[in-house]
Amino acid sequence: MAIVKAQSAGNPQDHDRAEFTADALIHVVGCCLGLAGAAALLSVAFNSATQAEFVSLMVYLFGLLSMLGLSAAYNVLPCINVRWVLRCLDHSAIYLMIAGTYTAVLAQMNSNAA
Repeated sequence: MAIVKAQSAGNPQDHDRAEFTADALIHVVGCCLGLAGAAALLSVAFNSATQAEFVSLMVYLFGLLSMLGLSAAYNVLPCINVRWVLRCLDHSAIYLMIAGTYTAVLAQMNSNAA
């Protein structure tokens, strides 16, 4: 069984080929489903959402797609030299996703109160 060497935060971890393949497959499927969901949300929102709802949706989708894409890059790319940068970007994208989620929720609450 082949071992793929990867480093995470300076600590070496051994992953066999099956684990690496499964991780890559999960991230590819997640990115594809995220893009499909984003396209579906945008097509529905384009016809029925107010301008404020559409902007909050764009903020949410930016957070979602950046989180999925940067997580895939961090977990799948074997390049050790930029891995620490990808790790920081991956963690930052998680905060973007949280902010995007709260933006959409708060915009919806504001529109219901008016």
